Amino acid sequence: MRCWICGSQRVAQPYGYKNSGRYAHSIFSGLEIIECEQCCCSWVPDAPSNEQLASYYSDSNQYAAGRMHLVDEGRWPIWDTRAASLIALARLFARFHPGDCFVDLGPGNGSALSLANLLLPRPDRACIEFNSRSIQFFKSKIPDLVVAESVAELVRLWGSR
Repeated sequence: MRCWICGSQRVAQPYGYKNSGRYAHSIFSGLEIIECEQCCCSWVPDAPSNEQLASYYSDSNQYAAGRMHLVDEGRWPIWDTRAASLIALARLFARFHPGDCFVDLGPGNGSALSLANLLLPRPDRACIEFNSRSIQFFKSKIPDLVVAESVAELVRLWGSR
């Protein structure tokens, strides 16, 4: 087996996905994770389908992002040191210009979306999100936020920018 990122054949033995706690669900049962020993990328060879994942993440009874109490309290921006440090780190390696696209894949409570506007010069913001409660909150804070259910849909909505 080869790593789908770097092409290395040095992959570790698969290990089981821990399907427990508040996010446990039948679509995650029996999944195994493989990790490349060269680049440390990890993947699940027999991952749930896009439809299964969309169903899971869109149902607020099954899934709610961590630290959603901040959303429930209406806080904005949501200061999160992890999100802030990742955006600051990205700025060391990439030039970001006004109007460039900032995309958050699975934004959780929206902290990176809220901080992007403070740490980047006038970004256009988008996210890949399924949860209607989260989408409603994000749109109340960022009216021009582009929300999509896949990268392909986002590219179609935004064009090739």
